[in-house]
Amino acid sequence: MSPRPTHSPILSAQGLKVARWLLAALLLSLAPTAHAEETRESLSQRSAQSGALREQGKFAEAEKEQRALLALREQVLGADDPDTLQSRNDLANALLDLGKDAEAELEYRAVLAERERVLGAEQRDVFQSCYNLAVCLQVQGKSLEALPFIQRAETGYQKVLGPDHQYTHFAQMKRDLIQAAAAQNLYQQGKLAEAEQEYRAVLAARERDFGPNHLDTLQMRNNLGYVLAKEGKHEEAEQELRAVLAMRERVLTMKHPDVFRTCSDLATTLAARGKYAEALTFSQRTRDGFEELWGHEHPEFKRAKALCEQIKADLAKEKAKGEAGQAGGK
Repeated sequence: MSPRPTHSPILSAQGLKVARWLLAALLLSLAPTAHAEETRESLSQRSAQSGALREQGKFAEAEKEQRALLALREQVLGADDPDTLQSRNDLANALLDLGKDAEAELEYRAVLAERERVLGAEQRDVFQSCYNLAVCLQVQGKSLEALPFIQRAETGYQKVLGPDHQYTHFAQMKRDLIQAAAAQNLYQQGKLAEAEQEYRAVLAARERDFGPNHLDTLQMRNNLGYVLAKEGKHEEAEQELRAVLAMRERVLTMKHPDVFRTCSDLATTLAARGKYAEALTFSQRTRDGFEELWGHEHPEFKRAKALCEQIKADLAKEKAKGEAGQAGGK
């Protein structure tokens, strides 16, 4: 009978050697991860220190520190790590604080693109980048370009964080300001129909968020009436401005400057419709109100006085024209 085979002592030693090698390799593979996590924590502490510099108004020091921190995070964590992308975002914040708007915009755009690629389009950090880029564009007077980014941030925060989260409210308030500025930009460019559309959108949002009698809502409704008048939609403009005047008289005092400003816009609109007598009444109220508030040297009084004199002249021409017609008919 053949003896049972046994394992060779040489094979057993080789197996043990292989096992030890595998264990060592495993430990080595784990060591960098542990080190990286330890370094991540220390870098986060350094990031907090850099943030403190910004809060203290030490923007140049904050930029320098953010650049150094970004370089370390790229080396230790990699360019695509969320913490590294946050450092790029923080660097852009520092650049914006220093008035380096164009450089900050480039950095915000790059961070947004990387976050979309690494994290996906519907992540909170992506909406943060949209918000920051919108603010940067607004600072540069690019409200029309900023509008889609702040709208995306507002919608995204509502979806991810809920309608009552403070970030959602911040985005709503910033969207309101940017959309109003965009409407003003369109008006200044002579794009009256587009300006009207934006003013209506802002007005609807303010009525929803603040209520119809809020001062900001009334200001936007007054702006809408003004644009309607510029478009030649005088009847609709008159209706809007009369409504604004009635609400401002109720919410504010009868002698509030905003009341007189609406009187001035209404006077201009009525004159454009040929209602010179009524227009003169509102223009005189505007002139007298600003005279009492500001005095004779204030620009608003001077403009109101000039408007009043112009309407007086138009009314006199209208009367003379009517009298000439009556004389010719006899």
